Amino acid sequence: MSVSLSLYDVFSNIVPGFIYLFAINELLRAFGKSQANLLQASTSGQILFIILCAFVLGHLCTTFTYEGWYKLFFRRYDDKLALEKTISRFPELKIKFKYTDSDLLLSIIQSRDKVIAERIEGYRANAIMMRNISFGLFLIGLVELTQFFINNYAIGFLGIAILSFIFSIIAIRGASRFYQWFYRDIFRMSLVHGTTYQEVVKKFREELTTKKGKS
Repeated sequence: MSVSLSLYDVFSNIVPGFIYLFAINELLRAFGKSQANLLQASTSGQILFIILCAFVLGHLCTTFTYEGWYKLFFRRYDDKLALEKTISRFPELKIKFKYTDSDLLLSIIQSRDKVIAERIEGYRANAIMMRNISFGLFLIGLVELTQFFINNYAIGFLGIAILSFIFSIIAIRGASRFYQWFYRDIFRMSLVHGTTYQEVVKKFREELTTKKGKS
């Protein structure tokens, strides 16, 4: 049996999952509950086990990192903001899309051109990865802060904690940027076929009818 992992799985789940696993293990090590060092895994069995655990952790945390962690910083709707920016960028087109049309428009793009759809979805995969990494870095920051107090206020741990919190904020901002690019490209690519979702759907149906007629 062979198992294949897509880039989406690697970037949105495994990479952040490894950070979660590292943070949990370091916390256990701080209290003497673990002797494992994930960075010293050498055998293929150990590496595969770590990848599996990271993958599962990434999946388990991804809902929370959006509904909880991400919305803690950004209560706005990224699709709405992306549409507003697109409308202001091209006022002469009289765009009448609604931000709630994004799922339908993406489905049409996926059916029409898989290459373009994969490029657009790459932004969402990066957004998920960045928000998950942000939460993971926050956890590492908490662990290092704990180490700071346990180890008689060793300044090195405090420095790592501060850096982790700073990069966590940078990562969550990056996630927001990728989400906006994701929705921006959905609306921009759809504009080629109409300024309302009805026009886009009508054009797509006409294309399907034409293809069936030729086959």
